[in-house]
Amino acid sequence: MALPLGKSLQLCQAVAVLHGAAGRNARLCSAGGSCSSRAAATSGGPPLRRPVPDASDKSVAVPIVALPAKGDIYAPVDGVVHGLLRVPLVQLRTTAGGAAVACRTLRICSLAAQDLQKASGYLPGFGRLALRIDRYEASSHILVATIGRLIDTPSQQDVDKMLVMRRDTDVETLAEALAERMRAGEGEILTRSVGNDSACRLLQAVCVARGILMREEGPTSVPLAVAPTLGNALSSWSLDRLEFVSAVLRWSSPADAAPELPRAARLRAEFDADEGGEGPRGFARRKEMRGG
Repeated sequence: MALPLGKSLQLCQAVAVLHGAAGRNARLCSAGGSCSSRAAATSGGPPLRRPVPDASDKSVAVPIVALPAKGDIYAPVDGVVHGLLRVPLVQLRTTAGGAAVACRTLRICSLAAQDLQKASGYLPGFGRLALRIDRYEASSHILVATIGRLIDTPSQQDVDKMLVMRRDTDVETLAEALAERMRAGEGEILTRSVGNDSACRLLQAVCVARGILMREEGPTSVPLAVAPTLGNALSSWSLDRLEFVSAVLRWSSPADAAPELPRAARLRAEFDADEGGEGPRGFARRKEMRGG
Protein backbone atom coordinates (compact mmCIF):
# COMPACT_ATOMS: atom_id res chain seq x y z
CA MET A 1 0.00 0.00 0.00
CA ALA A 2 1.55 3.28 -1.10
CA LEU A 3 1.89 6.09 1.50
CA PRO A 4 0.86 9.64 0.70
CA LEU A 5 3.65 11.91 -0.48
CA GLY A 6 3.76 13.95 2.77
CA LYS A 7 4.01 10.87 4.97
CA SER A 8 6.84 9.46 2.78
CA LEU A 9 8.89 12.67 3.17
CA GLN A 10 8.47 12.64 6.98
CA LEU A 11 9.55 8.97 7.16
CA CYS A 12 12.69 9.62 5.09
CA GLN A 13 13.67 12.57 7.30
CA ALA A 14 13.27 10.43 10.47
CA VAL A 15 15.48 7.66 9.05
CA ALA A 16 18.16 10.18 8.13
CA VAL A 17 18.16 11.62 11.65
CA LEU A 18 18.57 8.15 13.15
CA HIS A 19 21.45 7.31 10.84
CA GLY A 20 23.19 10.59 11.70
CA ALA A 21 22.92 9.93 15.44
CA ALA A 22 24.28 6.42 15.03
CA GLY A 23 27.22 7.76 13.04
CA ARG A 24 28.06 10.35 15.70
CA ASN A 25 27.96 7.68 18.45
CA ALA A 26 30.24 5.42 16.42
CA ARG A 27 32.76 8.27 15.95
CA LEU A 28 32.69 9.05 19.67
CA CYS A 29 33.36 5.43 20.57
CA SER A 30 36.18 5.08 18.04
CA ALA A 31 37.81 8.26 19.39
CA GLY A 32 38.33 6.57 22.76
CA GLY A 33 36.20 5.80 25.80
CA SER A 34 33.01 3.82 26.08
CA CYS A 35 29.70 5.06 24.83
CA SER A 36 28.22 4.72 28.30
CA SER A 37 30.96 6.95 29.72
CA ARG A 38 30.35 9.55 27.04
CA ALA A 39 26.63 9.40 27.66
CA ALA A 40 27.14 9.81 31.40
CA ALA A 41 29.40 12.81 30.82
CA THR A 42 26.85 14.54 28.57
CA SER A 43 23.82 13.65 30.62
CA GLY A 44 24.97 15.09 33.94
CA GLY A 45 26.17 11.73 35.35
CA PRO A 46 29.32 11.20 37.41
CA PRO A 47 32.45 12.52 35.64
CA LEU A 48 35.35 10.30 34.69
CA ARG A 49 37.93 10.06 37.52
CA ARG A 50 41.66 10.20 36.98
CA PRO A 51 43.70 7.50 38.71
CA VAL A 52 45.06 8.51 42.12
CA PRO A 53 48.79 7.81 42.63
CA ASP A 54 49.50 4.95 45.00
CA ALA A 55 51.28 6.20 48.13
CA SER A 56 53.36 3.03 48.25
CA ASP A 57 54.72 3.66 44.77
CA LYS A 58 58.29 4.95 45.10
CA SER A 59 57.93 6.82 41.79
CA VAL A 60 55.50 9.36 43.22
CA ALA A 61 56.63 12.93 43.75
CA VAL A 62 58.75 13.50 46.85
CA PRO A 63 57.27 16.15 49.19
CA ILE A 64 59.56 19.09 49.96
CA VAL A 65 59.72 20.42 53.52
CA ALA A 66 61.23 23.86 54.04
CA LEU A 67 63.90 24.22 56.71
CA PRO A 68 63.78 27.80 58.05
CA ALA A 69 66.99 29.50 59.11
CA LYS A 70 65.67 30.16 62.59
CA GLY A 71 62.50 29.99 64.63
CA ASP A 72 60.20 27.08 65.41
CA ILE A 73 61.32 23.68 64.10
CA TYR A 74 58.11 21.83 64.95
CA ALA A 75 56.41 22.87 61.71
CA PRO A 76 59.06 21.12 59.57
CA VAL A 77 58.98 18.16 61.98
CA ASP A 78 55.23 17.82 61.36
CA GLY A 79 55.83 18.18 57.63
CA VAL A 80 58.34 15.32 57.64
CA VAL A 81 56.04 13.06 59.69
CA HIS A 82 52.96 13.72 57.58
CA GLY A 83 54.96 13.21 54.40
CA LEU A 84 56.41 9.87 55.49
CA LEU A 85 52.95 8.63 56.43
CA ARG A 86 52.02 9.00 52.73
CA VAL A 87 55.19 8.34 50.74
CA PRO A 88 58.57 6.67 51.40
CA LEU A 89 60.78 9.77 51.07
CA VAL A 90 60.69 13.44 52.07
CA GLN A 91 63.14 16.13 51.00
CA LEU A 92 64.34 18.76 53.46
CA ARG A 93 65.63 22.05 52.03
CA THR A 94 66.91 25.28 53.52
CA THR A 95 64.96 28.36 52.53
CA ALA A 96 67.62 30.87 53.64
CA GLY A 97 71.08 30.90 55.14
CA GLY A 98 71.38 30.05 58.80
CA ALA A 99 74.45 29.25 60.88
CA ALA A 100 72.69 26.44 62.80
CA VAL A 101 71.39 24.56 59.77
CA ALA A 102 73.37 21.36 60.52
CA CYS A 103 72.20 21.08 64.12
CA ARG A 104 68.62 21.96 63.20
CA THR A 105 68.61 19.27 60.50
CA LEU A 106 69.75 16.56 62.92
CA ARG A 107 67.21 17.68 65.49
CA ILE A 108 64.32 17.69 63.01
CA CYS A 109 65.19 14.15 61.89
CA SER A 110 65.47 12.83 65.45
CA LEU A 111 62.22 14.45 66.61
CA ALA A 112 60.39 13.26 63.47
CA ALA A 113 61.57 9.72 64.21
CA GLN A 114 60.01 9.88 67.68
CA ASP A 115 56.71 11.27 66.38
CA LEU A 116 56.57 8.75 63.53
CA GLN A 117 57.11 5.85 65.91
CA LYS A 118 54.32 7.21 68.08
CA ALA A 119 51.98 7.48 65.08
CA SER A 120 52.86 3.91 64.11
CA GLY A 121 52.15 2.59 67.60
CA TYR A 122 55.76 1.57 68.27
CA LEU A 123 55.42 -1.37 65.91
CA PRO A 124 58.37 -3.80 65.89
CA GLY A 125 60.58 -3.61 62.84
CA PHE A 126 59.92 0.11 62.42
CA GLY A 127 63.57 0.78 61.61
CA ARG A 128 64.94 4.29 61.94
CA LEU A 129 64.93 7.58 60.11
CA ALA A 130 68.08 8.54 58.27
CA LEU A 131 69.34 11.52 56.31
CA ARG A 132 70.96 11.23 52.91
CA ILE A 133 72.86 14.47 52.38
CA ASP A 134 72.32 15.37 48.73
CA ARG A 135 73.92 18.82 48.93
CA TYR A 136 75.64 20.69 51.73
CA GLU A 137 77.55 23.95 51.47
CA ALA A 138 78.69 24.92 54.95
CA SER A 139 79.95 28.36 53.96
CA SER A 140 76.61 29.46 52.49
CA HIS A 141 74.50 27.25 54.81
CA ILE A 142 72.74 25.52 51.91
CA LEU A 143 71.45 22.03 52.61
CA VAL A 144 69.33 19.56 50.66
CA ALA A 145 68.71 16.21 52.35
CA THR A 146 66.44 13.24 51.73
CA ILE A 147 64.81 11.63 54.76
CA GLY A 148 63.65 8.02 54.65
CA ARG A 149 62.87 5.13 57.00
CA LEU A 150 65.48 2.42 56.79
CA ILE A 151 64.47 -0.98 58.13
CA ASP A 152 67.92 -2.50 58.21
CA THR A 153 68.95 -4.32 61.37
CA PRO A 154 71.45 -2.23 63.37
CA SER A 155 74.82 -3.92 63.61
CA GLN A 156 76.74 -4.41 66.83
CA GLN A 157 77.68 -0.94 67.98
CA ASP A 158 81.11 -0.51 69.52
CA VAL A 159 80.85 2.53 71.78
CA ASP A 160 84.61 2.44 72.43
CA LYS A 161 85.20 3.16 68.72
CA MET A 162 82.83 6.12 68.64
CA LEU A 163 84.17 9.10 66.69
CA VAL A 164 83.87 12.33 68.65
CA MET A 165 83.24 15.47 66.63
CA ARG A 166 84.71 18.76 67.80
CA ARG A 167 84.33 22.24 66.43
CA ASP A 168 87.93 22.14 65.20
CA THR A 169 87.84 18.58 63.82
CA ASP A 170 89.60 18.29 60.47
CA VAL A 171 86.98 17.31 57.89
CA GLU A 172 89.37 15.51 55.53
CA THR A 173 90.87 13.39 58.31
CA LEU A 174 87.43 12.46 59.60
CA ALA A 175 86.21 11.60 56.10
CA GLU A 176 89.19 9.30 55.52
CA ALA A 177 88.48 7.57 58.85
CA LEU A 178 84.83 7.02 57.87
CA ALA A 179 85.77 5.69 54.43
CA GLU A 180 88.44 3.38 55.87
CA ARG A 181 86.06 1.83 58.37
CA MET A 182 83.42 1.38 55.68
CA ARG A 183 85.99 -0.40 53.52
CA ALA A 184 86.72 -2.68 56.45
CA GLY A 185 83.11 -3.84 56.40
CA GLU A 186 81.67 -1.97 59.38
CA GLY A 187 77.90 -1.71 58.99
CA GLU A 188 77.65 1.55 60.86
CA ILE A 189 79.91 3.97 62.67
CA LEU A 190 78.82 5.82 65.80
CA THR A 191 79.65 9.50 66.14
CA ARG A 192 79.07 12.05 68.87
CA SER A 193 78.63 15.77 68.32
CA VAL A 194 77.71 18.65 70.61
CA GLY A 195 76.54 21.92 69.12
CA ASN A 196 76.26 23.14 65.57
CA ASP A 197 79.96 23.45 64.75
CA SER A 198 80.65 19.78 65.39
CA ALA A 199 77.39 18.79 63.63
CA CYS A 200 78.56 20.82 60.65
CA ARG A 201 81.86 18.91 60.62
CA LEU A 202 79.96 15.63 60.69
CA LEU A 203 77.79 16.45 57.67
CA GLN A 204 80.80 17.76 55.74
CA ALA A 205 82.82 14.63 56.49
CA VAL A 206 79.97 12.35 55.42
CA CYS A 207 79.74 14.17 52.08
CA VAL A 208 83.51 13.91 51.52
CA ALA A 209 83.60 10.22 52.55
CA ARG A 210 80.73 9.53 50.18
CA GLY A 211 82.75 11.04 47.33
CA ILE A 212 85.81 8.95 48.25
CA LEU A 213 83.83 5.71 48.26
CA MET A 214 82.03 6.55 45.01
CA ARG A 215 85.35 7.12 43.24
CA GLU A 216 86.67 3.81 44.52
CA GLU A 217 83.54 1.68 44.11
CA GLY A 218 82.16 3.19 40.94
CA PRO A 219 78.49 3.55 39.99
CA THR A 220 77.45 0.65 42.23
CA SER A 221 78.50 2.53 45.35
CA VAL A 222 75.71 2.93 47.93
CA PRO A 223 75.56 6.46 49.40
CA LEU A 224 76.15 7.16 53.07
CA ALA A 225 73.45 8.28 55.45
CA VAL A 226 73.22 9.71 58.96
CA ALA A 227 70.72 8.39 61.52
CA PRO A 228 70.73 10.87 64.43
CA THR A 229 69.36 10.40 67.93
CA LEU A 230 69.29 12.87 70.78
CA GLY A 231 71.99 12.17 73.31
CA ASN A 232 72.21 13.15 76.95
CA ALA A 233 71.90 16.78 76.06
CA LEU A 234 73.65 19.31 78.24
CA SER A 235 70.77 21.60 77.28
CA SER A 236 67.75 20.65 75.20
CA TRP A 237 67.00 24.31 74.43
CA SER A 238 70.38 25.60 73.31
CA LEU A 239 71.60 24.36 69.94
CA ASP A 240 75.18 25.12 70.97
CA ARG A 241 74.93 22.55 73.77
CA LEU A 242 72.69 19.97 72.11
CA GLU A 243 74.21 16.50 71.85
CA PHE A 244 73.61 13.97 69.09
CA VAL A 245 74.71 10.37 68.80
CA SER A 246 74.54 9.66 65.08
CA ALA A 247 75.13 6.44 63.18
CA VAL A 248 76.83 6.75 59.80
CA LEU A 249 75.68 3.87 57.61
CA ARG A 250 74.86 2.93 54.04
CA TRP A 251 71.65 4.30 52.53
CA SER A 252 69.72 1.11 51.89
CA SER A 253 66.43 0.99 50.01
CA PRO A 254 63.91 3.03 52.05
CA ALA A 255 60.80 1.37 53.36
CA ASP A 256 57.28 2.16 52.20
CA ALA A 257 55.17 4.85 53.84
CA ALA A 258 54.96 4.29 57.58
CA PRO A 259 51.69 2.71 58.81
CA GLU A 260 49.51 4.90 61.01
CA LEU A 261 47.44 3.22 63.71
CA PRO A 262 43.99 4.43 64.79
CA ARG A 263 44.00 6.63 67.88
CA ALA A 264 42.80 3.94 70.30
CA ALA A 265 45.42 1.43 69.15
CA ARG A 266 48.11 4.09 69.30
CA LEU A 267 47.21 4.96 72.89
CA ARG A 268 47.29 1.29 73.83
CA ALA A 269 50.74 0.90 72.27
CA GLU A 270 52.00 3.95 74.13
CA PHE A 271 50.51 2.54 77.34
CA ASP A 272 52.32 -0.78 76.85
CA ALA A 273 55.57 0.96 75.92
CA ASP A 274 55.38 3.00 79.12
CA GLU A 275 56.10 -0.01 81.35
CA GLY A 276 52.52 -1.25 81.29
CA GLY A 277 51.20 2.10 82.40
CA GLU A 278 53.42 2.25 85.46
CA GLY A 279 55.93 4.68 83.97
CA PRO A 280 55.94 8.46 84.34
CA ARG A 281 53.19 8.94 81.74
CA GLY A 282 51.07 6.04 82.91
CA PHE A 283 48.49 8.02 84.85
CA ALA A 284 47.83 10.43 81.98
CA ARG A 285 47.53 7.54 79.50
CA ARG A 286 45.08 5.62 81.73
CA LYS A 287 42.97 8.74 82.09
CA GLU A 288 42.95 9.40 78.35
CA MET A 289 42.01 5.80 77.50
CA ARG A 290 39.10 5.98 79.93
CA GLY A 291 37.96 9.12 78.18
CA GLY A 292 38.51 11.22 81.29
